[in-house]
Amino acid sequence: MNIFQLLRRIKREYLTVIGIIVFIIFIILVFFQGDSIDFKDREFIITTGSREGVYYPAGKALCSIIEKETEAEDCDRIESDGSQDNVDAIMDEDAQIGIVQSDIFYTNQRNLKQVGALHTENLMVIVRNDVDIESLSDLAGRKIIIGSEDSQTYKTSRAVLEEIGVDDAIIADVEEEDIEDISSQFAQLCSNNEVSAVFYVVGYPSTEIQEALNSCPNTITTLSLKNSTIRKMTEKYPFYKKSIIPEDTYETVEDPIQTIGLVAVIAVSDEVEDKEVEYLRKLFIDNIETIQEEHSALEYITEESMAEMIIGDAETDEEDE
Repeated sequence: MNIFQLLRRIKREYLTVIGIIVFIIFIILVFFQGDSIDFKDREFIITTGSREGVYYPAGKALCSIIEKETEAEDCDRIESDGSQDNVDAIMDEDAQIGIVQSDIFYTNQRNLKQVGALHTENLMVIVRNDVDIESLSDLAGRKIIIGSEDSQTYKTSRAVLEEIGVDDAIIADVEEEDIEDISSQFAQLCSNNEVSAVFYVVGYPSTEIQEALNSCPNTITTLSLKNSTIRKMTEKYPFYKKSIIPEDTYETVEDPIQTIGLVAVIAVSDEVEDKEVEYLRKLFIDNIETIQEEHSALEYITEESMAEMIIGDAETDEEDE
């Protein structure tokens, strides 16, 4: 082989290698281009809840993340009348993202996709100390306050009581007795020994609960649900989850509180592509501190809890002794 033949061979091999490299680069570019999410010039509306609740500041945090971390042109959070209103706004394309309670999400799951989960709104049962109440079953025949009939507290409380067979509790008519707001209900529990318990669905820590415990610390306390009750509820209603409120969350309650809760779900339309849902989920989880700082009820969310799908298998624990 002379020098010219050698040079031609090197040239052919060199061009072959260059061609392979160019082809690989092309494939990589096509692959990543296909998975990229372009939010440039897009506008987002996040529908939340009332200004007094947790959903509204949570929506502010989500918008802040979208505006800071993407090229979206704008993001606005808006007030709403609650979860079903948010679902309707998403379906009518009046909003791109909504915060929806897990029971409403479950009912509408064919039309929605879950981006992530926020805080849990727990069933709190506050009882009088001077009455022998060790479980919900002990409320049979006693007067209790579970809110107005159109409230989530009422719906959850009735479901729990029916599930454990307590159908003879005396439920106060909050409108007739002029105790519609939660502060008045706790005041009744503290001052009126005819009332044995107040039920309240709320995120933690709750200012209203702490104020009630502080106002009459020797009169009222919290009540945990039994494992068997939690199991029955989560198996029958997949949108509830077991929830543990950490010890010392409330100043006068030293032990953890075991109960059930509804999760606040970040939802989008079912028509949104899965890769965009995954992108938003990762975006919010990577910036979880922005969400945690917006409200005390959001402080306890974690990367794991945000990624948890709310429709899943119920937890199984040992039966109560």
